[in-house]
Amino acid sequence: MRGMQDSMFIGLDVHKATISVAVADGMRGGEAVQRRGAIRLFTETR
Repeated sequence: MRGMQDSMFIGLDVHKATISVAVADGMRGGEAVQRRGAIRLFTETR
């Protein structure tokens, strides 16, 4: 169970057509970075 002092970081890599999402635990070193996926952006033109 995560305590109140624990942190998690969320990274967003924003591009024209997608946003990639990654998460990392708050510990130093960054070994626990995990790519979680991508969000595809939709735009409508009228």
